Amino acid sequence: MFQKYLTRYEINIISADHDNAIIHPAKPTDLDVKHIYLYLHHNHYDVITTMPGFLGKSYFCHKCRQSYDQTISHICPDMCKSCRSLNCVVKDPVKCDQCNRMFKSKTCYDQHKKPVGNGKSVCQGIKKCEKCKKSLNVNCLDSEKHICGRKCTTCGMIINEKVLHTET
Repeated sequence: MFQKYLTRYEINIISADHDNAIIHPAKPTDLDVKHIYLYLHHNHYDVITTMPGFLGKSYFCHKCRQSYDQTISHICPDMCKSCRSLNCVVKDPVKCDQCNRMFKSKTCYDQHKKPVGNGKSVCQGIKKCEKCKKSLNVNCLDSEKHICGRKCTTCGMIINEKVLHTET
């Protein structure tokens, strides 16, 4: 009943009886709305002032209603895979010389340079290998152990450029 009149708000109800699941999700809107989360327990409603705090995580995505700890690991269906922002528009692509990646626009490029939750930017967290063009998360050990090439689908061995050129 409140949702009908509070059109600038999305009211979501989370139930203790349903393992803290959202039992009444608000209908997503295209408006720039504020989010209200209510916690239902023992026939009583409490306001959840911070969803990340309630769920014990660092971040919460209102769009896909998922909690997470690292911004680099969360990709919402509507999120730009390059700059990690919503509603990115393709217009005059720009290449970053630092991370060696392409961006949909100057806005997308600028967004990937801004610090996120941990104080680092997306540019500092993801690099593209110049040789094999694979994107690497620099926070993982994989980026330090990266070997250009591809894995054999049969044995899992890395086939690098040298092996490919000597066998042909």
